[in-house]
Amino acid sequence: MSAHVVRPRPKTKKDRRRKLVWLTEAQAALSWAVLLALAAVLGAIYLHQASGIARVGRTVQGLQYQLDEVKRENTTLELDIARAQSLGRLNEESDRLGFTRADPEEIEYIVILDYPPQLDSPELTDPQPEPVPIDTALEAVFRALTSRIENLGRGEAE
Repeated sequence: MSAHVVRPRPKTKKDRRRKLVWLTEAQAALSWAVLLALAAVLGAIYLHQASGIARVGRTVQGLQYQLDEVKRENTTLELDIARAQSLGRLNEESDRLGFTRADPEEIEYIVILDYPPQLDSPELTDPQPEPVPIDTALEAVFRALTSRIENLGRGEAE
């Protein structure tokens, strides 16, 4: 018995051309769809960014308006302070409260003994301890760091 092998019929050029045209059209359609989707995504990103920038711009504009209002209020308060501190107003207020100008004979001076204090007196000067000699470079670095930390604790800067 011989085995009979069925072979597919060879495709004709026309069939191959038809399939090739269909693949080319499908590829072109898919390419356009990808390009349109990409354009839509980019457009959405752009619109999102633009609306965010506009929102931040409006917020900044509102804050700038508030800042201008506070500056105007500060200027008004500074003017009120200047008016309240004027010599004319202070004289009027002192007259209203019943104060009078003092004559030089009416002024009493208080004398405080030993003022200002004499800085060379032994009870006012703190004896400075003798510095201990430094033996190693490591000890010098340690002392320098300790001194800086102590100065920071006192609020001093070098």
